[in-house]
Formats: sequence, C-alpha cells, structure tokens
Amino acid sequence: MKYIYLGVLLLLQLNLGAQSKFNDTEYFLIDSLETIRLSQNDSLVLVTSMEAYHNSKHDTIRLKVLEDLIDNCWNEEVWPRYNAFLLDLAQKLAAQYSPNSIEYQKCIYYKGIAYGNRGYFYDEDGDYINAKKEYLTALDIFTEIDNIQGQGKIYNALAGISENLGDIREAIDYYSLALKLAEASKDLSGIANASLNIGSLHLQLGTRKEALNFLQISLDAARENDDFRIIGSVLVSEGKILVLADSLEEAEENCVEALKNFDKAGAKLDALQVHLLMGEIKVIQKDYGGAETEFQHILEIANIYGSLEYIIVANNSLAELKLIEEDYDLAEKYALESYKIAKTLNFYSGIEAASGKLTKIYEEKKHYQKANYFLNEYANTRDSLRMKSFERKIFQESAKYEFEKIAKIKEVEHQNEILRTEVEKKRLGYIVLSALLILLVVVVALMIIYSRMKVIRQQKMELDAAYSELEERKNDEILVSNLKALQSQMNPHFIFNALNSIQTLVLKGDVDNSYSYINKFADLVRQTLMFSERPLISFEEEVGLLENYLTLEKLRFRDNFNYSIKTNQVGNIMVPSMLLQPLLENALKHGLLHKKSDKLLTIDFELDEVLKCTIVDNGIGRKAAEQINKRRNQKHQSFALEALRKRFEFLKRKMNVENIGFHYEDLYEDNHATGTKVVVIIPFVKQ
Repeated sequence: MKYIYLGVLLLLQLNLGAQSKFNDTEYFLIDSLETIRLSQNDSLVLVTSMEAYHNSKHDTIRLKVLEDLIDNCWNEEVWPRYNAFLLDLAQKLAAQYSPNSIEYQKCIYYKGIAYGNRGYFYDEDGDYINAKKEYLTALDIFTEIDNIQGQGKIYNALAGISENLGDIREAIDYYSLALKLAEASKDLSGIANASLNIGSLHLQLGTRKEALNFLQISLDAARENDDFRIIGSVLVSEGKILVLADSLEEAEENCVEALKNFDKAGAKLDALQVHLLMGEIKVIQKDYGGAETEFQHILEIANIYGSLEYIIVANNSLAELKLIEEDYDLAEKYALESYKIAKTLNFYSGIEAASGKLTKIYEEKKHYQKANYFLNEYANTRDSLRMKSFERKIFQESAKYEFEKIAKIKEVEHQNEILRTEVEKKRLGYIVLSALLILLVVVVALMIIYSRMKVIRQQKMELDAAYSELEERKNDEILVSNLKALQSQMNPHFIFNALNSIQTLVLKGDVDNSYSYINKFADLVRQTLMFSERPLISFEEEVGLLENYLTLEKLRFRDNFNYSIKTNQVGNIMVPSMLLQPLLENALKHGLLHKKSDKLLTIDFELDEVLKCTIVDNGIGRKAAEQINKRRNQKHQSFALEALRKRFEFLKRKMNVENIGFHYEDLYEDNHATGTKVVVIIPFVKQ
C-alpha cells in the first residue's frame, strides 16, 4: 500500500511539473495564472481539479468540481477567478435546461453558491455593503429553489455582518431566521449553533431570561447530536449567567461539566474559556491560590498553541490577582508581558488593560515617572478606542441608510408587481379602481422615499460635518503622508532591536553608555513624533534625525558598522520630513546585515537646482539579498519603500515639481557585486 501511495504522489508531481506554468488557458479555464506564485497544496488542488473537470461528462458534475476547487484553494488571486467562471458557466447552462428540470435546479444552486462566495470575499475584506448585497442575491436564489441549507448559511453570514457592525438586534433577527429553517428541516447541528449564537447575543444585551431559554434549546439539540463542543460552550455561557446571579457553586459545577465535554471534543483552546471563568470565580471567593492555578494553566496552554490573545488575557488576569495580593513585583512582571505582546499586535483593549494596571502598580511602588508614562499610554489608547468606535459608528450608520434605501426601493417594486398581477386578474369593471389603487400606492411610495431621502440628506450633512472635523484634525494631506513615514520609522523590529542593544549595555554594567543611548532613543522617538506633525522641517533637523537613527543602529552592529554623512555646507532650506530613513533601513537590512565585516554606509548631499542625496553601501548587493529572501520565503518588496514612492507622487502634485524621486544602481567590480547606490532627488523650499 505504501508503494502505491508513493506512486500516486510521483504521478501527481510529474503532472504538476508538466503544468507548472499554468499557461494553457484552455485547459485551466482562466488566464493570468502563470504570474501567480501558488503553494504546493493550491497547485495540487488546481491540477487535480482541472483533470477531474475535463474528464467529467456531465455539466453538473463539472460545476461540483469547480465548487470543490474554490472551497479547497486558499489563494485569493485564484479562487475568486474560478468563482467568476463558476457563476458564468452556471448561468449559461441554466439557460439550456427547462425550469422544471433537475439539471436547471442544480445550475441555479451553483449560481447561488457563486454569489455567496462573492459575499464572503467582500465580507473578509471588511466591505460589508457589497458583502450584504451579494449575500441577499444568493438568498433570493436559494429561496427560489427552496434550498433550506443554503438559506440557513446565508442568514448566518448576514448575522455575522450585523454583529460586526454592532447591530446586535438585527444579528438576532437573522440568527432567528436560520433557527427556524434548521427546526423546519430538523437539522440538529443548525439548531444548536443558531440557538447558541442567539443566547450569546442576549447575554451581551443583558437579557438573561431570553439568553437562558435559547441556551437550553442549544444544549438539548447538541446533546441529541453528541456535539460536545457546543455543549461545552453552552455550559460556559450559562456559568457566566450564574456568576452574575451570585450562584457560584452552580457555576463551578457548570465549569466542571464543560471541561469534560471540551475534552471529549478535543477542543483544548475552547477549554481555556472555562479556566478563565473558574479563575474569576476563585477571585470572587478570595481563593487567590486557586485563581492563580487557573490563570497559569491558561498561560501554559496558550503558549503551547501560540494563542496570543489568551496569553494577553492570562497575563492581565495574573497581574490583577497580584495587585489584589499587593505583590507588586509579580504584578509588574505579568502586566509588562501583557503590554509588550498587546503593543506588538496593536491590540488596543489589551494595551488599555495592561497600561491601566501598570499605572496602579507604579503608583504603589512610588515610581511616579513610570506611572505617569503608563497613565498617558492608558489615556491615549482609550482615546484611540473611542475614535475607532466613532469611525465604526459612522460606517454603521452609512451602511444602515444605504441598506434601508435599497430595501425600500425593492419593497415598492415588489408591491407594484403584486398590484400589476392583481390588475391582470380583475374584470374590466375593476380597471379604473385598480388604476387608482396603483396610483395611490405610487404616491405613498414616493412620499415614503421622499421622507427617507430627507433623513438620508440630514444624516449625510452630519457625516460631512464629522468628516470635516476629522479632516481639520488631520490638518493637511502632508501630515497623513508623514504619519505613514512615522509608521515606517518606528516599526516594532527597530524598536525591539534598539531596546535589546541598550539592555545589553545595562546588563554589562556600562551605565554611561546605556544612559547616553537611552537619551538618543528618546530623542529619536521625540523627533519622529514631532516631525510627523509638520509638512516641512529644516535640513539640519532631517540630518540630526538620521544621525540619531544611525547611532542606534551602530550600537546594534557594534564595531562592524561605520557610516558618514557629508552635508557639503547645504543649509537654509526646508525639506519634507523622514524621506531618507526608509532607504537607510533598506540598505542596512538587505545590504549590510548579511555582510560579514567592514560594513560601511555613506550619505552625500549636493545642492544645486535640486537637492541630491546619494546613499552608498558596500553590502552584498540586491541580487544576493533577493536570493536570501527567497530562501526565507520573505516578500522582497518593502512596505516602507512602497509608501515612500507614494509620498513622492503626492509631493509632486503638492509642491508642483516633477524631477523628484529615487532610483537604485547596483555596484560591481570585476563582475562581483560590491554594494548598492541609491540616488534621491528631494524637493526643498528656501528658508
């Protein structure tokens, strides 16, 4: 059997090799595949699916093959193209069959699948308006052919959009429709899932009675279906309600039962929510040792599975526990670990929780400077969360009015269609009455639309005012551009490298140098934040920022790296801020990092009719760096360089100049790469 399996793999690999370029558009059905880099799994799925497609003798089987290909291929440049092909093919084939035939029904089903897939594509991208349009089209198709399973999936997807937009009530309505369909078809899995979702949403709203009713429905269906994962989730939700009702012993019993079910389902990560609830119960009971055991268990399992969110939650819970016990050193350790991970992930709620705890810890330890720092961090994060909530509310309102407008137009069209059908069935004597009814409905519809449009216009004015306020705070498009430069300047890798280097000095006891470099790092952070708010800075300020940055990088490379900056008496000019740092970072990362010794970076400025900057490194060269990146499966194109190109395009329009930008030149000596040169033409304004 083993040899047969190896033989099949060999044949597949040979087939893959024969089709590796994917340039036969007639065979692969769509073009532009040759330029896409596919994973081994996606390549295998594509080749085997196409073989099955061309070997199939029935059209509906081919449609099924395409559906499976789309489900199993994860490349977002590939599966949407096959989905478009599936939609087109399903429509063409449906036109060839009688509407009453089974083949027609199957073609229409796959048409609905294609629209549902398009909705999923927009949904994953956060484009909820287009996602909902595609889902509703798919729903109409599944309703037309009375496909209950398809309708249930779409209702669940629509509920997910409503939940993401913060409309909990609408989400409950959609889950309720999915529940009705599942109950009608006696789909126990569908009943359990929909009821659990509805119960969880009622728990968020604080309507405990309704939450318990739906959780019980979910529990009954899950037990009948032996769905241990759902059973565990229901028991956890019921446990939370029991905690709110101060029924701690019953909540603990629920937790024990939930753990047994998650263990049967093999759901290790799902079980962590049980340990979190048990830890919270232990804290309420003042059993701090028991609580610590639960939180440490969460931390251990989360580290094994790489669940950063649970790592953040566990560390925050342990920090809170140690604060209660007044063990401020351990509290500081856990809170700092949570803060560090949350900061890396830009996980704002985690940052807010950790920085709030660190503020309390350092106040108790009388480290007021640190307490003040984290208090500012807490306040800034809270403001960011409020801003995100505000932006989400604006988007939600905009989407809501768009949906209502479309729904109202569809409603009017539907009513008119019904009336036209009734008029055709009426006798001649009722024609005048029917015409009057149609006229009345149209007038009412126009009044409704007019009223709705007034509301929409009013909301648009409010939205415009809100956006104007946001734009005033942005001040200028150049500031937005500078913020992107700031994002590149203060990336987490550089920050961690710099802090690790400073930490090494501290551990070695080099107090003077560690203090000096800490000041330089603080100056660099201050400069980047300050310069990001200004469209132009002086040439001397830009050079000072580069000096600070390269000094910190030199600390990282030790004696292996030297640099020189020649200004050639350039002065009395203003330049856009932070244009050059991404190019220096690129030279260090891709050119000099892999060079063994004698790393050298030179920066020369020349001012004539234009300000020219020449950056030269004696690194390994771009071709060698590209090979290293390929071996490490890293993307060569830098986000910072792409952002820099966009900044130059913007500056061309804003400052009305043409001959600005940057380009690379490879340096060779005797056909051997000796480094890379970047020539940058920078716009400037005389002081």
